[in-house]
Amino acid sequence: MSSSSKRFYAFESFRLDPEKRQLLDGAEPVALSSKAFEILSVLLENRGKVLTKDDLMRRVWPDTIVEEANLSVNISQLRKALGESPSEHRYIVTVPGVGYQFVADVSVVENGTGKLEAVVEAAPAQAPDRRRVWIALAVMGAIAFAAGWLWRSGGLTRQPKTVAVLPFGPLGADGNDEYLGLGVADSLITRLGKMSDIVVRPTSAVRRFAGTARDPLGAGKQLGVEAVLDGTLQRSGDRIRVTARLLRVDDGASLWADTFDEKFTDIFAVEDSISEKVAQAMAARLSGQERKLLKRHGTENAAAYELYLKGRYYWNRRTPESLKRGCSFFQQAIETDPAYSDAYAGLADSYSLLAIQEVLAPREAFPMARGAAQRALELDGDSAVARASLAHIRLHEWDWRGAEKDFQEAIRLSPNYAVAHHWYAEYLSATKRPAEALAEERRARDLDPLSLVINTDLGWQLYFARRYDEAVERLRATLDLDPSFPMARLRLGQVYEQRGDQDAALREILRARELAPESVEALAALAHCYGKFGRRSDALRVLEEIKAREDAGRSPYFLAYAYLGLGDAEQALAQLERAVDERSGWLVFLRVEPRFDPLRAQPRFSEVLRRVGLAP
Repeated sequence: MSSSSKRFYAFESFRLDPEKRQLLDGAEPVALSSKAFEILSVLLENRGKVLTKDDLMRRVWPDTIVEEANLSVNISQLRKALGESPSEHRYIVTVPGVGYQFVADVSVVENGTGKLEAVVEAAPAQAPDRRRVWIALAVMGAIAFAAGWLWRSGGLTRQPKTVAVLPFGPLGADGNDEYLGLGVADSLITRLGKMSDIVVRPTSAVRRFAGTARDPLGAGKQLGVEAVLDGTLQRSGDRIRVTARLLRVDDGASLWADTFDEKFTDIFAVEDSISEKVAQAMAARLSGQERKLLKRHGTENAAAYELYLKGRYYWNRRTPESLKRGCSFFQQAIETDPAYSDAYAGLADSYSLLAIQEVLAPREAFPMARGAAQRALELDGDSAVARASLAHIRLHEWDWRGAEKDFQEAIRLSPNYAVAHHWYAEYLSATKRPAEALAEERRARDLDPLSLVINTDLGWQLYFARRYDEAVERLRATLDLDPSFPMARLRLGQVYEQRGDQDAALREILRARELAPESVEALAALAHCYGKFGRRSDALRVLEEIKAREDAGRSPYFLAYAYLGLGDAEQALAQLERAVDERSGWLVFLRVEPRFDPLRAQPRFSEVLRRVGLAP
């Protein structure tokens, strides 16, 4: 091969370019992390051979000591990028206890001085059909490479299909309108999310990039999207100036840019224009219905809209105080425009979370949440957000049939709404349908890959399914995203406890308590862990600490498994019965929570399951 030649690897519809560090599926680039790409390159170079885990880690992390879990996580990401499920073996086979092997047929394609030539590795004489397959793959790969080259050089236009809308940054130092920048982004995300062929990262994924100093292309790469919408806004009196630009992430090319200088009352027209231009830049053609959806407003009242944006801003913070403040703004928005569906949906979401956190009594808060969600749907029956909110409320009110129906309708209305998939996964897990639950949670993670909650709950679904080794792997990967996320620490400690690893379990649960000292759940988990591993005096001390608290978040559900760790089944059952009376939202997981396994033969436990609607 001459020095000017380049080598590519082709398998099925894929083509890997080692020099440009790019994987194409046909003419479409496949998003891969740097390490996943390197792993695939090594596997292709050694196709047909079994590579040990140690060998792969030495090649991919040559100067770094890493845990085996890093390799497993990247292999999992690679399989997902190739469209291979864990049960399939089209490309990568796991050799238990040894390593991995790339098993698909691979052709090597060489490109000389501008001319594409297929160079097929020698095939056995007795397998002419396979040789023809390799030649066909090589030719298809050459065509795909040529199409990709034309696109990159401007000969073809490829429209991105995944986009992140970053919070609009304030112009000026005061940043008093931070809620407005995030709110405008949230509104655009909602509108663009209604397009059938565009995947938009949710608000929860992009809010971390709020601020005046940021790298939009870097944010786009972290979020795994092909395009990013970045912008600024400045408000002065009754006027607002908005700049926006749509950038292609891989090369920074500007796909569209514009500036708007309008009265604040015309903010809806600005959002209409931005959403339509972005959709046009990303979709080959907009249908008349899609154009209507893009320009559909929840309200025409600018004052109500601003109150709603403030409500969503505080709701997204998810603390008890911020949720209460969000409620106040949503209620003001409703008073300003009583027909504002989105404001009712925001109020429903706020009451729902306050009930689940037990800041408000679930018996009182869930009915208020349900009423607000139903009113939102009366005003806008096509609101996927309101439909998913109602489904989530029905789940925690133990309306199992109604919840599933509404979850499925929310996903039909907005297939790319990550929250709907995430909450539906909770429903499926609670009703003991683990395979479906994991599929929905993985779909939610695909749509919102940086969500700490979704990544943590994927580990939680594996915990409920008693797949503890996989749960540890997923939760460790979540902590790689943010080592200080308390819920991931707590769930990891619970998994270690079920595996019988006392030291690791206590280490993680104690760390979770340090990170979230107000969490009753963390205290109860610590009491259960101490009791299970024979540290009775420590367990009793923590139990008394829980009972001494006066906050409304002290749940009998948590007290139940604290007592169970001490082996006190009588008190555990009494607390569960009290939790049923108080309509605790946590009871939905009673059928699958491993910590309650010692009670499953008890008639009183069966009665609790029956009252919650979870009797087998």
